[in-house]
Amino acid sequence: MLKRVAVLLFALAGSLVVTQASAQAGPPTDAAGSWDYITAVEGVRVAGCNTFLTLTESDEFDGMINGDSNPDLGTSTVVLHCNGSVSFHGRLYFDEVTVDGRTGSMVMLTQGRLAAGDLEWSGQWTILSASDGLYGLHGNGSWWGPGAGGPGLPGELYYDGKVHFSP
Repeated sequence: MLKRVAVLLFALAGSLVVTQASAQAGPPTDAAGSWDYITAVEGVRVAGCNTFLTLTESDEFDGMINGDSNPDLGTSTVVLHCNGSVSFHGRLYFDEVTVDGRTGSMVMLTQGRLAAGDLEWSGQWTILSASDGLYGLHGNGSWWGPGAGGPGLPGELYYDGKVHFSP
């Protein structure tokens, strides 16, 4: 009987800690702004009628996410598909970026697509990790815009989504 009471008290204490931690997380905050970038081609590979471009890029985010990516760390791949569509997959590294008033480092995954015949890109972004003043940061959302006319040309995109800090 005493053992059951001890287990019950331990479980109750654990649930109070989880409830308190959940309450401290707070609601997600809207994130929106602009994303300017420029790319440089580092490699080209052809597979059938698809062309794969390995790129480095310099990115500048303004708005809720505010800072520049480190072009020496980030890499991205653009695939020019046989059907005329284009897909993009990239990982952006920020040595110092400010999000919702806090500053630290962050890694962001970006993925997108330009359908054949379309004039505007669309995609998703997800915060993979954050440290220093951004420790506990989570977030994701969408991005869209005309992009760049090709490597070496400035591109312009817009983003929105949600961010929040876990305790």
